[in-house]
Parts: sequence; C-alpha cells; structure tokens
Amino acid sequence: MGVLRPAAVGAALCGVLYGGLERAGWAQVVRIPFTTPSTATMLHFFDRQVNIDNDAFIERWRGAERPVNAPGLLITVDADHALPADATCFAKRDCVVLWKGFVPPEIVENLTRIEPRMFKDSNYSFMRIGGAEVKGDRVFRSFATHGMREGMRRMIAGENIQLGFDVKMADENPWLKNIGLELLAKVNAFDSSVMYLAQSFLYHGNQQQANLHNDPLSGFSIQLANSKLWRFVNPRHTPRVRPFRGDNPGVFYSDLCFLENGTIPFLEVLVEPGDMIFFPEHWWHEVHPVERTGFGMTVAYRELGFSKLLGPSAFLSSLPIFLHKVAALTDMIVNKRAADAPGKPLNRMSPAPLLRARRRRARARRRRAAHALAGHGDRGREGAGTGGPTKAAPEY
Repeated sequence: MGVLRPAAVGAALCGVLYGGLERAGWAQVVRIPFTTPSTATMLHFFDRQVNIDNDAFIERWRGAERPVNAPGLLITVDADHALPADATCFAKRDCVVLWKGFVPPEIVENLTRIEPRMFKDSNYSFMRIGGAEVKGDRVFRSFATHGMREGMRRMIAGENIQLGFDVKMADENPWLKNIGLELLAKVNAFDSSVMYLAQSFLYHGNQQQANLHNDPLSGFSIQLANSKLWRFVNPRHTPRVRPFRGDNPGVFYSDLCFLENGTIPFLEVLVEPGDMIFFPEHWWHEVHPVERTGFGMTVAYRELGFSKLLGPSAFLSSLPIFLHKVAALTDMIVNKRAADAPGKPLNRMSPAPLLRARRRRARARRRRAAHALAGHGDRGREGAGTGGPTKAAPEY
C-alpha cells in the first residue's frame, strides 16, 4: 500500500500536467514523434515551395508597409562585430541577432558574380524544390546528383533545384569555409570551444522559397551573394503553426507553409550581401530569396555543442524550448532516417554522434593535460581534436 500511494500520486500529477499541456495546445508538440503525417500533407508542403509565386510575393512585399517587429526580438549589430553586453536574450535563445556589413566589402564585391569556375567540379546532391518521392506511406524530399557545373547550368536554365544544407561544398572549397571562420573568430558571440557544422546553400533567382519549418540546430548564417527575406516565429507560438513531423528526424514542418495574411506574430529580417544572422534552435522560419537573377549563396555554421543542444542549461532556458527539445530528441531516437531515403540527411545531428564527439574532446583534453605534466608544454596541441573553429565537424 505504501508503494502504491506514491505511484498513484505520480500518475495523477502526470495526468494533470498532460491535461494542462493539452489545453494549452502543447500536447500536439509532444506527440509529433509518434504521429505520421499523411502523404497528402507532405506533398502539399513540398509542392507549395514552387506553386506559390515567390517573385509575386516579393513584389507585394516591396510595396507593402513593413511590419513592426516586437521589441527585444531582434538585435542589430553594426560592423564592429561586438554583441552588446546586455544582450541577455542571446544566451537565453530568445532573440535573433543581425550583424550588418559583417563581411568586408572587397569580399562581397568579389562574390557579386558567382561562376562555376569558383568551385571544385565534384558531384553534389541537389535538392529538387517542390519534388518529392513517395515510398509506401512515406514521403521524402527528392534529390538529384550532378557535377557542380552541370547543376549550376540547370539552375540557370530554370530547373527547380538548389544546393541546400550541403556539408561537402565547404569542405571541398576551403576558401568558402575560411571566409566565415576567419571572421567569426572576431565575434564575441562565437564560442570557439563548440563544434560547428558548415552548411552551404547555392540557388539561382527567386523562384524558390523555404516553407515555414524549424530544426534543432542554432547557428550563424552568412549571406555572401544576393539577399534573403527571413520571417521568424518564436517557439512560444508553436501550437498555432500546426506543426507536424518532417522527413528528417528532429525537423518539424508547419501546415501553414507560409505566414502571409496570417495572425501569428512574426519577426521579419532582410539579410543583404555581407550580412550575418544568428537564430536560435527551434525558431520557426521561412526564407524568400529576393533578387530575380544571379546566384545567391549562403554559408551557415551550425552549433553542435553538446551543452547547448542537449545539456541541462539548454533544456531549462524556457518551457517552449524544453518541450521542443524533448520532442526533437525523441523524434531523432524513435524515427531514425530510413536507409532507403533519397539524398543525404539534411542535418547530421543525432544524440549518439554528439555523445561520441564529447567523449573524444574529453579524451583529447586529458591527453594534453598529461602531456603538459610530463614537461612537454603545449607541443603536440595542434591537431589534438579540440573541435574548435579551425576543425570541421565530422560527417556522421
């Protein structure tokens, strides 16, 4: 009887907690990993990336009155790269930060015209925008493999493909990765002790767009060519965006697809060539390329630090972030990406690799400490696997 009473009390408390989440709309978020979106829902989401005229949207946006962003949700930093000391929302993952003129003008000028000769002509997995593959009751984003020059030629010809979330491009073209790493080293908001995944985005014109979605990785996104219009929704509004499970574990999509003419408050940010933006994990965002012609290019550095993604401080930042992390982590454990899914995983994050990377860094620190005690000083430190900004995150 003594054992049953605490169990009954615990069950009652869990019931009350779940009832509260249900009334507030958050129970649907917790249930996401255990639900499978219908084929029609997934196809509708992918189709709207091209079926909605982004060029017409941009024209309406140019002539419309700009929304007034809620105070405190956007911090704009000038080219001195210093994040204000009182920007506590950055640590709490409760705001977006925009660095204006982050990239030196001479670099931006050199990238005004993106050409195939600038990149190594390797094979890459290009995403088919608006395309999807149906396998049984599952729907996956569609990919096509092309050499860089062939892929760029197809984009110029109007084919709906783009290079997105690609980790190979920065590794094979070191100049691209180094542009960001050398500049980020000067930013006080950049944590050099954290591992970063360098992802590249290459697209042509403005006929494509990214629907409203969120993912478990925060990071710095540097716009090198052309402009992008971003719209963000704070995770506290997640119950209103009608979320559902995406085709990549930990990534959630919105059944709204886009925020235009909606009633959900959002943050609007125009990121121009040379600007850098930081947005926290789990923030909903949609992205609209602005210019009609020419190639646009973005390189993003996604944080893979264990403490920031899965540590206690990350979970305790706020209740919405806590619930999102529980749902995303559960999704990555329960719904591993299918082996027969087309293309490569868009996000290389899962709990096991992060834990292994953490253990590797701990072993490297112990080796350096033992080396120093033996009287060898700092010799042998280079290449010890610190996971800092000069070391690319491993491809899992």
